[in-house]
Amino acid sequence: GVSNFSVKKIQEVSKDAKIVPEMNQVELQPYLQQNALLEACKERGILVTAYSPLGSLDRPAFLRREEDPILLEDKTIVDVSAKANASPAQILIAWHLHRSTAVIPKSSNPARIRQNFEAARVRLGAEELASIAALERNFRVLDGGLWWKEEGSPYTYENLWDEPQPQ
Repeated sequence: GVSNFSVKKIQEVSKDAKIVPEMNQVELQPYLQQNALLEACKERGILVTAYSPLGSLDRPAFLRREEDPILLEDKTIVDVSAKANASPAQILIAWHLHRSTAVIPKSSNPARIRQNFEAARVRLGAEELASIAALERNFRVLDGGLWWKEEGSPYTYENLWDEPQPQ
């Protein structure tokens, strides 16, 4: 498998590799839906695993910005969860499953782990899916700054993600 491969990198590896990767693990959540990447992977038979699927609230403070949105408190997610009689985390997991992505929410709390498994029973209708789709912002919770902001680093935001850095 590979991690953090963009559409461009998936195209390149698919063209040149003798064995195409089975899995691409990338950040996916309603603020960063990466629909073109999901389609590129699907076309090549590459499965996708979503990391930071709930917005990664537990990330270290040095990886957070004061203005970062909190996905689990997003009004749309909270409204959908109330309508479905499910938690916001369950709604997010169900959304990922609806998109046929593997989802790896992190928890060491037994009750939350059970709740995460129960998300497979949550059904989202077309209206709920459309409202979640409207949350797209191209917002990365983990923007790779740990690597590209380091003095002398060979990385830039642009060459990590193959897209311009948001302003």
